[in-house]
Amino acid sequence: MTDKSVQKRIAVERAIVRALVKESIAQGYTVSLHDGNDDGWLAVEQSTNVAEIMRSIMTVDVETLYFYRDGARESWVQLIYGNDGWDVIADYGQKMESVVDSEPVKSLVEKYG
Repeated sequence: MTDKSVQKRIAVERAIVRALVKESIAQGYTVSLHDGNDDGWLAVEQSTNVAEIMRSIMTVDVETLYFYRDGARESWVQLIYGNDGWDVIADYGQKMESVVDSEPVKSLVEKYG
C-alpha cells in the first residue's frame, strides 16, 4: 500500500465517522467514545461536540461509540480502522439503523465502497 492510499483510507474513515457522529447528534443522541481500554474509561463522555469527538477517534484499531438519550445508553456502533475505509462501521446496535442508513452516512459508504 502506498502512502497516498493510506492517507485516502484514513480520510474516508474520518469522513464516514464524522457523518455518523453528526447524524446521531441531529437525531438527538449524545455520544461517548470507548477506545478499547479494559478499565471502562471513556475517551469522550456524552458529548455533542463533533470536533471533540473527532479529535479523540482513531487512537486504536477498534473503538466503540455509545449513544445516549436523556443520560441512558441506547445503542452502540463498533468502528474498525485499517481495512478499506468505507467499511469502518463494522457493527451496530439495532437502534442505530436510522443513523447508519441515513443519507449522509449511507451516501459516503456507497461512494467509497
